[in-house]
Amino acid sequence: MRPDFNLLLTTPRLRMTAITADCLDVIAIAMLAERDRVAAAFASTLLVLEKNPIDYALESRSDWEAGTRYRLAIWQGTSFLGLVLLREIDWDERSAELAYLLLEHAEGKGLAYEATSKVVQWAGEELGLEDLWARILAGNTRSEKLAAKLAFVHDPRPSKDYTDAHGVCHKTQRYTRANPAVRLK
Repeated sequence: MRPDFNLLLTTPRLRMTAITADCLDVIAIAMLAERDRVAAAFASTLLVLEKNPIDYALESRSDWEAGTRYRLAIWQGTSFLGLVLLREIDWDERSAELAYLLLEHAEGKGLAYEATSKVVQWAGEELGLEDLWARILAGNTRSEKLAAKLAFVHDPRPSKDYTDAHGVCHKTQRYTRANPAVRLK
């Protein structure tokens, strides 16, 4: 089942929504203000936002309707905090990559776990995705700890390297959700 574009996921402190044109100014300003951070983790997002932000909203809607990628903005009140994505969705395999990025001021408060755990739950219960995985830049201990908290384990299968917006190639490690039946707190 494909989710409605007007989806709203909530946690005690956060809400996650699809990226729409009406919230794009806030998202673009925040993401471009942290250009180097975004370039290191979400290169294609940065390139689209720099070129024409409205294309990002249109692409988000198109991907959403096609069921190929779900981009969710993370909000606390009216403050944009970052993104959580399900991408590289394979409906036949019932698998997807989980990706996220928090703005610097939102880090270290448990918000990444709060947002990603809600999306993991939604992916399993509502979308029927059973095989979730994440690519984590080698040495990113915070993301490795978050993956463990989400019941992901290091996967020995090769993970493709990631090239950032500056053309720098980074080694990544693949983490896979160990047991989709594990309930998150």
